[in-house]
Amino acid sequence: MESRIKEVLDKYWAGETSLAEELEIKEYFKSNPEISGIGSYFHQLKNAKLVNSSVDYSYSTTKKRWFSVAAVLVGLLTASIVIVEANRSEQYLVEDPQKAFEITKKALMMVSNGLNESTHYTAEIKRLNKAEEKIRE
Repeated sequence: MESRIKEVLDKYWAGETSLAEELEIKEYFKSNPEISGIGSYFHQLKNAKLVNSSVDYSYSTTKKRWFSVAAVLVGLLTASIVIVEANRSEQYLVEDPQKAFEITKKALMMVSNGLNESTHYTAEIKRLNKAEEKIRE
C-alpha cells in the first residue's frame, strides 16, 4: 500500500492524477492522521481558510460577460464597416497614376496627422503616470 501511495503522490505532484487517485490519497491520509510530513500538509490544506473569503466573485464574472458582449459588438461593427467600405471602394477607381499618387499622399498625411496627435496624448499619459508614481512614494 505504501508503494502505491508513493506512486500516486509522485503523479499528484506532477499534476497527472485522476480524480479517483486524488480521492485515494485523501482517504489514505484521512485513515492515517498520525503520518507526519506530507500527511500533515494535506491536513493543513483541509483546515486552511480562504484569505479573501468575502470577495464577491459574481462581479468579476458579470464584468467578463459584459466585456465579451462588448467585444462581439465591436467585432460586428468592424465587420459591417469593412463590408460597407469594400462596396464603396469601386467609386474610387482611379486610372491616372498622378491622381492616384495624390490621393495616396493625402491618405498617408491623414494617418500621419492622427499619429502625431496620439503622441500628444501619450505625453499626457506619461505625465500623469509620473505624478501617480510620486503620489505612491
